[in-house]
Amino acid sequence: DASTSGGLMDGSFNIQSQLDASGKTPLMSASGKLANMQIQPAAKLALEDDLVKGILSASFSGNASSNSEQSLMNSATGKLDMELKDGTVRGANLHTALVAGINDMLGKYQGLLALLPQTGKAPKELSQDTKIVWLTASGALKNQLVSLSQVKAQLDKGNLNGTGWFNLNNDDFEFILGMQSPEFSDSPYLKDTNWPIRCAGNLDGKPTRWCGSDRKGLDAIAQQAMTKSASKKIADKLGIDAKGDTTQEVIQNAAKDKAK
Repeated sequence: DASTSGGLMDGSFNIQSQLDASGKTPLMSASGKLANMQIQPAAKLALEDDLVKGILSASFSGNASSNSEQSLMNSATGKLDMELKDGTVRGANLHTALVAGINDMLGKYQGLLALLPQTGKAPKELSQDTKIVWLTASGALKNQLVSLSQVKAQLDKGNLNGTGWFNLNNDDFEFILGMQSPEFSDSPYLKDTNWPIRCAGNLDGKPTRWCGSDRKGLDAIAQQAMTKSASKKIADKLGIDAKGDTTQEVIQNAAKDKAK
């Protein structure tokens, strides 16, 4: 058994490891905690670019069994919990991706303009970065794939939640996220909406191309909002509680009720 602790990148770490070589295949296990570490230096070294900064705390545990380095990596399994505070992802702005997707949606669904607060158009985003107030994630490692089952974050604009994965072998990744934006908090049909965003690619790629809105998801949100609006208008004007999955169904059901 071995235990190592100390200070690193303005934070601290404590790691316990164990090696069991009594069988034909050595078994290694490890667990540890990281506290308040500045991740910018490590991220810059690993990614060869200044893409991420923030204060990281994490706990992990895992084990691996093998006679060779490659199969040791392949056999590794483990669990991870992490928290990032005061962070920034440079060059990838989630709010910009959301705004662009919503403005495209408004061009397709003109009826949504009346449902937006104030200007009737989502604001433009000038920043090229995503600023993170705090982020938490829980995940597991298997077959060199880190699967994150819970990702939650408070951003400087809105909050998000979702799932994702990262491939340790080739640096590919994908995150499916739902983002809530304060710009729509005054709209009765769009507030508390989880706007769908997909971030995917490779760490060697351009951050500006990593994230984009989910067009199919936006279409579903637009149709749902317009359907709710139509139902309310009919109820206010005609006193008919018309329901339906689409605006057309609501109008048709209202006409049937009125004809009775």
